[in-house]
Amino acid sequence: MLPENKSKKLPSLPDSQFWVGGIMNELQEGIWSVDANTNQFVYINQAVENIYGRHRNDFYENENLWLEVIHPREQDSVNDCVFQAKNTGKAEIEYHIFLLNGETRLLHHKFLYIAKENHKKQYLNSIITDITEAQKLKSKLVKVQKESKTKAHEFQRLTHNIPGIIYQWKKNIDGSDKFIYISPNCQEICELDPADVQQNSALMWELIHPDDLEAFWKSVAVAAQTLSNWQFKWRIITKSGTVKWLSGIAQPEKQSNGDLVWYGVLLDISEQQATLRERQQTEVALQQSEAKNALFLA
Repeated sequence: MLPENKSKKLPSLPDSQFWVGGIMNELQEGIWSVDANTNQFVYINQAVENIYGRHRNDFYENENLWLEVIHPREQDSVNDCVFQAKNTGKAEIEYHIFLLNGETRLLHHKFLYIAKENHKKQYLNSIITDITEAQKLKSKLVKVQKESKTKAHEFQRLTHNIPGIIYQWKKNIDGSDKFIYISPNCQEICELDPADVQQNSALMWELIHPDDLEAFWKSVAVAAQTLSNWQFKWRIITKSGTVKWLSGIAQPEKQSNGDLVWYGVLLDISEQQATLRERQQTEVALQQSEAKNALFLA
């Protein structure tokens, strides 16, 4: 049940024109209303002056001024948009205007058509937004994204051509780790999909030869403690059972939270190691042969 009416006088609204006009003049968007029958402006807010760089009286005195300052190539499109608004009730468009100082601005213009009293009163209302700076930022963002995409493509081509694996590995202070990036050659050298390795770094560590595992992690710990350049050679056993020799070099970088990010390269040195072993075996065989010859001659 509603409380009993005490006939208390309710506060009255202020004069509507003064009230609405005060609010409109605080907006950053330009607002105006045009009598569609006479094409005369009936209201223009303060923001219109800021956007067009002209006094409101200029528009009251010349109802076509807003069209005249539009870029000539875009005037027909704006007129078409006005026609559309009168037929559908609303329409919007973007176009450029010229200021008195020669500067150009990009505007977003929304037209709202209102008809009253069986079309005896018709108004074409407008909401105008200066999107010049927003468009500049958008263009700059598109340019940066394009440059970034180009650089990423170039980097991808570079990593494909380098005979090794480029990687970025993060060792967290809590002991967990993750490959932030690992190049496509991981597939050829380690027989692992780079995407899988980025999801699960353990796939890489599981390949390390058991006889090299302890020395491998010991070398990593020393470099992490001293933040010195890391270099190490070790064997891996791939999924196909192939034993390969890898040579790694990386530079650890400590983050503000204590985590370490390692930037490094892994090279497949299996052929070099095989050549080295063959040379060592040849040298040993040569030494044994020379020893036998010396013994025979003695």
